[in-house]
Amino acid sequence: MPQWALWVQYIINGVAAGSVYALLGMGLTLIFGMLFIISFVHGEFYMLGGFVAYYLMATFTGMPYLVTVPIAMVAVGLLAAGVARVTITPLRERHWESPMLSTVGSSYVILALALIVFGGEYRSIDSPFNETVFRFGHFWLSAQKLLVIVVVVIVLFALRWMLRSTTFGMRLRATAQDKLGAATVGINSGSIYTWTFSLACAIAAAGGVLVGAIYHTDPYIGQVGLLKGWIVVILGGMGNVTGALLAGMIIGIAESLATGLIGAGWSETIALAIMIIVLMIRPQGLLGEAGGASV
Repeated sequence: MPQWALWVQYIINGVAAGSVYALLGMGLTLIFGMLFIISFVHGEFYMLGGFVAYYLMATFTGMPYLVTVPIAMVAVGLLAAGVARVTITPLRERHWESPMLSTVGSSYVILALALIVFGGEYRSIDSPFNETVFRFGHFWLSAQKLLVIVVVVIVLFALRWMLRSTTFGMRLRATAQDKLGAATVGINSGSIYTWTFSLACAIAAAGGVLVGAIYHTDPYIGQVGLLKGWIVVILGGMGNVTGALLAGMIIGIAESLATGLIGAGWSETIALAIMIIVLMIRPQGLLGEAGGASV
C-alpha cells in the first residue's frame, strides 16, 4: 500500500473510532448542557448496553444483531431512569456537587454488581456485519464500522430534531434556561431530569452494543469510555451536541494516526494534548458558547 493510502486508511479508521466517542460525548453533552449535571456513571450504562446485547444473542438463538440495539437502549434507558429518580433527581435542588457525587457512587455500585453478575472476562458480540468488508481501491471499511458511522449521524440529527421541534425538547430547553419559570407554566422539572438522563444513557448503550461487536465488552470498558466521552464534551464545547460529533472525529482520527505512526501507547496522550491545546486557544471549546447550552 502506498504511503499516502496508508494515511487515508488511518483517517477512515479514525472516523469509525471517533463515531463511538461522539456517541458517548452526545449523551454526556445532553446531561451537562441541559441538566447541568456532571455525570460519572455514564460509562457504566455504555458497558451495560454491550452486555444486554451479548446475553440477548446468547439466550435467544437467531435473534438479529440489529434488534438488540433498540432493546438494549430501552432496557438501559429504563434502568438509568430508575437510577436518576432514586439518586439524582432528589438532589437537584441542593448544591451542584450533590448530584455529581451521587453519580460517582452509582458508578461504583453498578461496576461492582457487573463484576459479580458478569464476571471479569472479555466477551464479543457476534455481529454479521463484521463478515462484510467494503473495499475501495487501496482502502477498506467493515460494514460494522460503517454501521457505527451511520448510527452516530442518525443520533445527531434525531437529537437536534428532538430538542428543536418536539414538546419534550421545548420543555427540556425551557427547564435548562429557567427552571422556576418552567415550573410556573406547569413543566415538571423532576420528570424532565429523569427522562433526559434516561435518553442520554440509552444513547451510550447503543455505543456499547456497536463497540462490543468490533472489539469486546467487559465490566471495565465503561471506565475508558467515560474518559474519552468527557474529553469529547470539553473539546467540542460544554453543551453543544454538534461540537461533540466534531470533537469525536478529531480525537478518533488523531488517535488512529498516532497509533499507526508512533505506536498505540501514545493515543491517550494525543487526545489529552489536543484538548489542552484547544482550551488554551479557545476556553469554551470548539463550538461552545459562553452563554450556555446549544445544539
